[in-house]
Amino acid sequence: MTLLQLRATLTPAEQALWDAQVAALAARVPAGGLRPRLYLEACDKPPRAAAAPWPALLRLIGADPFIPPPASDCADVSWEELLEFDPQVVAYCIPGQGRRFNAEAFLRIEGWNATEAAKHRRLLSLDDADAFGAPLARLKAAAELQARLAAWFWGE
Repeated sequence: MTLLQLRATLTPAEQALWDAQVAALAARVPAGGLRPRLYLEACDKPPRAAAAPWPALLRLIGADPFIPPPASDCADVSWEELLEFDPQVVAYCIPGQGRRFNAEAFLRIEGWNATEAAKHRRLLSLDDADAFGAPLARLKAAAELQARLAAWFWGE
């Protein structure tokens, strides 16, 4: 589902709120600033990257997302793929676990602990109800991620 398709599911009043929140997220991204590589995991066994609309949301908030193959709800991620991508940030959003998921588990995966995200401990867990919930809740999760990016990379 694209961002436009998500927006289309909203009432006119919600669409106005969506538009304002999307504009605020886009405005916070520094012009010419670093776009950190971000891997958002939607399942931990096996590891799976979150698919649409998340890559578009991550680009909107100023990140360079790990992108699953086209037409995939989510895609299994191999050790080699993640090492090649070398994320600077790893965010977990595991359905049914949300913030209770220990993002530090990433450090225990052989090889993955050599990534930039692991070296600098830029790991976090998101609320799964927000990240995979209603469209406006997804923007809330995106704003939370963006606040972390701003603190870690943009000096806010």
